[in-house]
Amino acid sequence: MTRKQAQSEPQARLKILVAGFQHETNTFAPTPAAYDNFIAGEDYPRLARGAEVLNLLDVNLPISGFTRSARSMGHRVVPVIWAGAGASAHVTVDAYERIVGEIVDAAKTLAFDAIYLDLHGAMVARHVDDGEGELLSRLRRVVGTETKIVVTVDSHANVTRRMLDLADGVIAYRTYPHVDMAATGQRAAEFLAALCQAGERPHRAVGRVPFLIPINSMSTMSSPAQGVYALLEQLEPSVLSLSFAPGFPASDFEECGPVVWGYGFDPDVLQQAVDRLLDRVCQPEDQWAVRFLSPDDAVRQAMETAATATRPVVIADTQDNPGAGGDSNTTGMLRALLSANAQHAAIGLIFDPAAAAAAHQAGVGKTIELKLGGCPQVPGDEPLCAAFEVEALSHGSFVLGGAMMNGKQCELGPMACLKIGGVRIAVSSVKAQMLDRNMYRAVGIEPESMKILVNKSSVHFRADFAGIAESILVARAPGPFIADPAALPWTRLAPGMRPGPNAAAFIAPTQPAMTDPQSFHLNDRVQGAHAASFFEPADLAMVQRDIASWPGYAPTPLVSLDDVARAAGVGSVLYKDEGGRFGLGSFKALGGSYAVQRLVAKNLREATGRDIPVDDIMAGKLGADCGLTVACATDGNHGRSVAWAAQLFGLPCFIYVHANVSLPRQRALEALGATVVRVDGVYDDAVRRADEDAKKNGWTVVSDTSYPGYTDIPADVMLGYTVMLDEILAQAPQPITHVFVQCGVGAMPAAVCAYLAAKSPATRTIVVEPERAACLLRSAQRGDIVNLEGDMATIMAGLACGHPSQLAWKVLHDKAFAFMTAPEELAVRGVRMLAKRAEPVVAGETGTAGLAGLLATADDEALRRALQLDASSVVLLIGTEGATDPELYARLVALDDDDVPAFCSEFVKNAQQQARKKPQTREHA
Repeated sequence: MTRKQAQSEPQARLKILVAGFQHETNTFAPTPAAYDNFIAGEDYPRLARGAEVLNLLDVNLPISGFTRSARSMGHRVVPVIWAGAGASAHVTVDAYERIVGEIVDAAKTLAFDAIYLDLHGAMVARHVDDGEGELLSRLRRVVGTETKIVVTVDSHANVTRRMLDLADGVIAYRTYPHVDMAATGQRAAEFLAALCQAGERPHRAVGRVPFLIPINSMSTMSSPAQGVYALLEQLEPSVLSLSFAPGFPASDFEECGPVVWGYGFDPDVLQQAVDRLLDRVCQPEDQWAVRFLSPDDAVRQAMETAATATRPVVIADTQDNPGAGGDSNTTGMLRALLSANAQHAAIGLIFDPAAAAAAHQAGVGKTIELKLGGCPQVPGDEPLCAAFEVEALSHGSFVLGGAMMNGKQCELGPMACLKIGGVRIAVSSVKAQMLDRNMYRAVGIEPESMKILVNKSSVHFRADFAGIAESILVARAPGPFIADPAALPWTRLAPGMRPGPNAAAFIAPTQPAMTDPQSFHLNDRVQGAHAASFFEPADLAMVQRDIASWPGYAPTPLVSLDDVARAAGVGSVLYKDEGGRFGLGSFKALGGSYAVQRLVAKNLREATGRDIPVDDIMAGKLGADCGLTVACATDGNHGRSVAWAAQLFGLPCFIYVHANVSLPRQRALEALGATVVRVDGVYDDAVRRADEDAKKNGWTVVSDTSYPGYTDIPADVMLGYTVMLDEILAQAPQPITHVFVQCGVGAMPAAVCAYLAAKSPATRTIVVEPERAACLLRSAQRGDIVNLEGDMATIMAGLACGHPSQLAWKVLHDKAFAFMTAPEELAVRGVRMLAKRAEPVVAGETGTAGLAGLLATADDEALRRALQLDASSVVLLIGTEGATDPELYARLVALDDDDVPAFCSEFVKNAQQQARKKPQTREHA
């Protein structure tokens, strides 16, 4: 049975829930997609809810085509939400969960017969590789398997097995530029009607293409894509539906790549159609290869052609395409135009809100000095510092007129036309791809009157520019979007996948030969050089401002350890000494304390209806009025941070310690006014007990470890740690190549990884744990969280944790370069090495775990090769604590080197015995 035959049956009237969520994720790109990006819409319309979605019916979108078609069949459409944002790095957890949450909640509460989803198909969130598959999975848990779900996807979708298994039908666009988006929605409505009328489930056939296709060769306005889709439409009448998605070749996960699939009621006919189309895509493979020009060559060829042409030559600045993850701010093509003294040329859009604001402040006709554009994530792409004439200004509100997004209202904020030499530059305050001539016209540039147009786009511009172009060239100026997928630093493609036409097959990174494979893991999931930041820029600015206002704040020192560098065989070692942080002896003073401040501020805001400045909170001890009691479990340092903040803000505080926490550490907590509760067992037992008592008594747990339903406070703890990292980058005399960072539940190394991914993406983070408490190493080896049980006795008592923080794990398993363990005796040797320097550094035994990890590499060539350590490496160590247990510190420093192994063995043995005892536990109501 074909679609036509199925549609000939009598139609039932359906109530259809419709929603849209579109994002194309370039996992190598510099900038994530936050919730505000979806509110603004960028390349898409602004976020719409409920009846607002119906205002999009005149815009070329799949949801509009589906809605119009479904209504014409007599069906009722129930719109929930439509959200899209321009291509970028990962979708933030907040944005994903808020939008997906609305769709799933609607499915729980509304009555309907079927679901239609307008999706992209290449969405990767920070915590979910397959954004669309995860959404479908959550919907299926709500609606079951019988409710029909039909989905449309972009031709750049990386169609996953999960998407195909969970949806009753997935229908892809057939044009690039995407002029058939609404038509695809119409095909989806017809497909859904055919499914409902057929009374039986169709068969599905799938074929995966074994190589990635560059997006520049996917244009259906030319071969080979034009011929592939012509064959698809020739074959489709014999089946129910046929689709081909060339994929989005910049998403580093296993199912990235092109897919052919279809649906039909005759399995043999369907399989033949899919096989024939797949063969047309794959043979010959080099039909998809692209010839890229350098910026200078592109401009030279354009000028030669333009000299006698009557129409403009268009150059695609493809590697800064904001439709593929670029930020539309690189200056390579602009510099090439100026270097060649190009005349009657225009380039756009340059995304630079500061430049647009300066132009508006100066006014038309004025000349202004600017630092224009520049992408900090692209080596050598500096802002263009020059004098520009302000030729035209615009409020940036206009309607698109081209075939792709015809009728879409564009809101690009203040815009300007800046002129330098013979080049006009269209500057915007909102990032958007140059896909429509009206984007130039918005600032007074008539594209048809130009000799040369440089468009920050890859293919979409062709829909509106091809008709006026003398010729089209594709330039590869340096930019965040690497146009040749074979040049990307892949780590997670499917084994055997070729990252480009006729490229060598991808081979997953392998673990190096090690003396003890249980002590090391090279992370094969680590993202590319432009991995997205976990933290929002506004939050980073806020935490630095708040903590700088606390009494006694001062940056802690960054010490150069030349002797350690020589011992480790590296170029230099920098040691961040946190022993003096706020007089608490540990970096933890930044995390727990900041989380407490955020809680106090939140409670006061809810009580008073206004934001109260931090200085006012501290000066008036207003925390005592907000009804908070805080509690936490600790090995010592985190508890001191929480207790100090409770004292600072005037809150009651209960701190839970486990059997291995020393009495000096307990006394230090009590000296800060905390009530200390000692619990049998290990750290994780203290965590459980603190949580139980807090629930019983109405307290708030301030923990650096997260678990399901408890992530906001641990995220604030991690945010507090970034103040230390901001100091480090300001203090470091040269770029840091490696960080060896000790790990308990993972909050601090996760903060390091997330922060450096945005601020210093080339730095490699190595997570170091004790041999007996290596829960993150075991998790990395398995690829999922592993919880360890037992006493986990170690001299590095602050790291004796068996249950990783789920929030930290999500960051570390994507961003940590490697995981390793450090022998007990090397941690002690690190304490002694620092104490016996000419200029001593006081460091506790937990604070030297990172140093122990570095020392472990000194005589292990295989390990050094795996970590890419050599004589030029610049290594950062974070001395997370001073002598927080003075008695133990004095004993360690007094040891002879020969006595260290025996001391460590005895210490661990005693700690194991102590953990098995049943010490007297103080009970509190």
